[in-house]
Amino acid sequence: MNEAVKKIESIFVLKHNILLDAFRPALKTNKGGCQFNENFKNWRASIFVVDMLIYLRAEHPDRHFGITSKQAWDMFTSKFLDADPSDNRLELLSIFKDCVKVVDNDSVSKLSLDESLFVISDTLYTSDKYNPVLISNTKDEKEKAELFYNAKGKKVDVPFIILDAVKTEEYLRALYPVQSALIDKNSLFKR
Repeated sequence: MNEAVKKIESIFVLKHNILLDAFRPALKTNKGGCQFNENFKNWRASIFVVDMLIYLRAEHPDRHFGITSKQAWDMFTSKFLDADPSDNRLELLSIFKDCVKVVDNDSVSKLSLDESLFVISDTLYTSDKYNPVLISNTKDEKEKAELFYNAKGKKVDVPFIILDAVKTEEYLRALYPVQSALIDKNSLFKR
């Protein structure tokens, strides 16, 4: 491959709330049943995002399509196992951890959860090889990223994409239509 032409690959930086939403056993319902509200849409989209990351990793075992910080992974696993520390959940975590790269180094570990994900996204962006997409179901994630970038006193636009699970699902469906159809047909996490 010509060094002057670098391939840009999308990589998905995962916040713990996406993982918690995706691995939630069932969305809590109101008296009349589950409503098609924002929480329901985020829950279903989070499941799709995780299914796609697992599917892509199976198709391409030489690379990770998802990445997160040790802080985000630990927060997710702690809450996930606190709810039900069963052998099934431990096995599921083991399988999924193989699909996601967990960044565990001193410089990132010293940061807050949000800052660690911003630094990972920024590092991937500046490498010119990746197009990082930070996925978070936190409404003010973009504002947090802007504060992080503008803390040094100058106005800087956040250089990477920040999407919620619903927008990420749309993005993934556009990038991977064949895989999306297969996931729709055979969801890895049938409820």
